Amino acid sequence: MLFSRCSRLAASSTNRALTSYLTRASRPFSSTSPASYEHILTEVPKPGVGLITLNRPKALNALSSPLFAELNDALSKYDEDKDIGAIIITGSEKAFAAGADIKEMAPLTFSSAYSNNFIAPWSHLANTIRTPVIAAVSGYALGGGCELALMCDIIYCTDKATFGQPEIRLGTIPGAGGSQRLTRAIGKSKAMELILTGKNFSGKEAGEWGVAARVIEGGKDELLAETLKTAETIASYSRVAVIAAKEVVNKSQELSLREGVEYERRLFHGLFGSKDQKIGMTAFAEKKKAEWSHDLVARTRKQKLLPDDIINIEYKSAASAYITIPHQDFIMSNAMQQAVAVPIAMTPDYVELLNSLVHSQENLASAGYTVKQLSNEDLESKKRCSGCGKSMSQLKKNRKDRNRDKKKDNTKNNTKDIKHIRVVSNSSSPSDTTSENGLHHGGDLENSKPRMRCKFHSGRLQSKTWSCCGKMSTDAPCEQREFHIPKLYVPGEIERLWQHHPTKNGRHKPSYRTAVAIDCEMGTTVSGDSELIRVTLLDYFSGQVLIDKLVWPDVPMLHLNTRFSGIRWVDLNKARSKHRCLYGRNNARTAVLQFVGPSTIVVGHSAQNDLKSLRWIHHRIVDTYILESALKEAAQKATEESPQEVPLESLTLSDTEPQKTEDSQKRPKGRGLLSLKTLSKVKLGREIQVGHNGHDSVEDALAARDLVHAYLMSGSTQHADGEIRNMAT
Repeated sequence: MLFSRCSRLAASSTNRALTSYLTRASRPFSSTSPASYEHILTEVPKPGVGLITLNRPKALNALSSPLFAELNDALSKYDEDKDIGAIIITGSEKAFAAGADIKEMAPLTFSSAYSNNFIAPWSHLANTIRTPVIAAVSGYALGGGCELALMCDIIYCTDKATFGQPEIRLGTIPGAGGSQRLTRAIGKSKAMELILTGKNFSGKEAGEWGVAARVIEGGKDELLAETLKTAETIASYSRVAVIAAKEVVNKSQELSLREGVEYERRLFHGLFGSKDQKIGMTAFAEKKKAEWSHDLVARTRKQKLLPDDIINIEYKSAASAYITIPHQDFIMSNAMQQAVAVPIAMTPDYVELLNSLVHSQENLASAGYTVKQLSNEDLESKKRCSGCGKSMSQLKKNRKDRNRDKKKDNTKNNTKDIKHIRVVSNSSSPSDTTSENGLHHGGDLENSKPRMRCKFHSGRLQSKTWSCCGKMSTDAPCEQREFHIPKLYVPGEIERLWQHHPTKNGRHKPSYRTAVAIDCEMGTTVSGDSELIRVTLLDYFSGQVLIDKLVWPDVPMLHLNTRFSGIRWVDLNKARSKHRCLYGRNNARTAVLQFVGPSTIVVGHSAQNDLKSLRWIHHRIVDTYILESALKEAAQKATEESPQEVPLESLTLSDTEPQKTEDSQKRPKGRGLLSLKTLSKVKLGREIQVGHNGHDSVEDALAARDLVHAYLMSGSTQHADGEIRNMAT
């Protein structure tokens, strides 16, 4: 089936032949009909080359959200097509893309733009597409059009093309990466001049400054012919090597020279595990043309690995620096695969058993999980005092509780108080009565000092001393207020800080896991809230570490809770300086959602705090604390029915945590009958959380995973009840 519409080429004899070839060679890359795209055209003009043409001629290909939705869909399909090795994006003769659609942006407010994350999907090309993308620019590439071209891996343009970032003329700035990518391409001074003045620059200047790889004399037809030659050349090479080559060049923009060379060497070593490396070097030695297999991993009879089994391996070096090798950027060899546990066979029966443990929404809610997005009332309750940082809703609740208790006490002592006042009145003069009544009721109100309810330090805690007064961290606050004053928040700030986001439904991704184990570490913010500082995710069945990253917090921190988290400022600062951490909880949640789909089972111990730190809602949870709490209750009930087996009092421990937890600091997992440390020791025979270096998230996540596995393998609930009884004695 041929696409009904193709790009027009000039009438020269050479280009007429090329037009004929393009028409004959064009084919759709999916079963979707061409009419399904309203704003773009797609075709395959050369073997291995996908061509996308922006098609809004009346609007000079102005970029809009519907256009980008189609563009992202087409890019993803080409990227997943094993027969496509290079992609071209182009526009018309007059305009590649003359900018963003102003009609779409003009009515936006801060709240709508922020809450809907406007323009973020435009970065899909730069963030997720692994196949090389070439921009063929003819005519105008202004604003968003210039940014789209800069997102591509290579830019070819005509000498008459016009680039620019004129957003300053509209009272705004580039929003899709223009200020960052243009600066990296031409330097700070030149980029600053262009962005602050809104001046355009020509295709010829783009070539001279290094923005464009080649400048083609002539029109769009000559441009497209040259671009196709380059794309066809790239598509003729090994897909594995091309992906790795693209990755190392992109990393050069983010890493120092030394780190970049080390990263390049690591990928170079890894390619010796690919089949195409063997094919290429053998063909060169034998002076033959290489016939690439495009297999991502060289397999043996004993090794049966799929690309999506190796997605994000991280490990700690001796210097405690976190090194990440993401799958979307590179496929690893056997020597670089890191697994931290014995794999569990993923059979249908086992998956069915694991699914049977998933908790109901009612149980999750009662255990402290957030099961739906916060209402406006819930968000309002998150506001804090501007001084002491305490929750205004909690202060209000405490005040009501005190008033209620005071009212009860007054009611109990009412008769006694009345008799006392009468005695004073009958035995004293009016002036004496006033004095006695004043003393009885707390003294003369005019001379009494106001009660200072809000006490706080206005400075920051540095080296265990407060910068405002020089006192130690444990000393009394140096400033006081009579009343608590709510902190002022800019519009949308409360939503940004506290709104939870559910796992999105949608098309299944190959990277989604059947089940994962999670553990996070949190520090304490200056407002007293807990904040994510480390996230760890393991594949439940393979035991591989998918994510193990430090997280640079979004808000000012009071301390990192090092005693339990094991994370020091020197570690966090080092990870940040080396660009080896995730920046904020939103990026951490995005990283997790690369592996977690709506049907993925998430395993953890008291994981409600982990999900809250990520501001994440997920409905398929297996929590070992909830499981063991239920088993403990069953064991208590059994001992009540047959107390001679195990004394009931031995099961009633004061340090056992309740099932429902408060939304506050993450509970230390090292104490109590149902703590992860105790359960791991008793049920798994494994010592965790030992020493004085805090918790290890990988160790804790693995322990939670193995507890679930031990429960499934125990065969019956009775057996597990017996274990709890033994544990109590």
